[in-house]
Amino acid sequence: MSFVYALLDNKGVRYIGKSVNLRHRLSEHWRSRYRFNYPVYRWLRKQPSLWWAVLEFSIDKAALNDLERKWIALFRPTGLLLNLTEGGEGTLGRTHSAETRRKISEAKIGKRYNIGRKMTQEQKEKLRNKVITDEARLNYSKAQKRRMQNPEERKKYLDKLAQYRETRKKAVYCSNGQTYASIREAARELNIASPNIICVLKGRYKQANGYTFSYVTDTTQGDSI
Repeated sequence: MSFVYALLDNKGVRYIGKSVNLRHRLSEHWRSRYRFNYPVYRWLRKQPSLWWAVLEFSIDKAALNDLERKWIALFRPTGLLLNLTEGGEGTLGRTHSAETRRKISEAKIGKRYNIGRKMTQEQKEKLRNKVITDEARLNYSKAQKRRMQNPEERKKYLDKLAQYRETRKKAVYCSNGQTYASIREAARELNIASPNIICVLKGRYKQANGYTFSYVTDTTQGDSI
């Protein structure tokens, strides 16, 4: 079952969304109110609790986008709606102000994925002075011990760790024509963070620092990702 829902306050409908798992989506809204800075989350921070209502439901998931657009168009004239887009998939209807576009442009000048970005002295001092309390350390330790006491969780963790270590030992081929004995060696020689190379190998990134990577196999120089 698919739903189109509304988040409300005493003024009326403030946000319209869609979900195939309504309970999870509503919980996600409430948990994320301090995590993101979109208008709907800034509004949620001021609310004592989450008020919501189902506007429409459908057994056809394909129709969900059109239903959401219909309801957003219906409530948009109220001037209360906090949706940034016209609904459905994508960002149709969302526009940045001239001031926002200027700030984004200036922030990106001379930068490439924040590579080489240096922290300010204030940021360094803040990190140096950050104190993790003994209580926080103890709580984290207890949580990890409980997790490792669960046989399934322990096996999952050890399997993932073994897979990660094995992956780092594999030879990789770089688009610069060089073959490196491991991801670590490639990262060291090319001055690229190892996680970025791994993301390219897994297909999450197209490239890292302008390079593409693939694993070396017995039959070919590299498997394209």
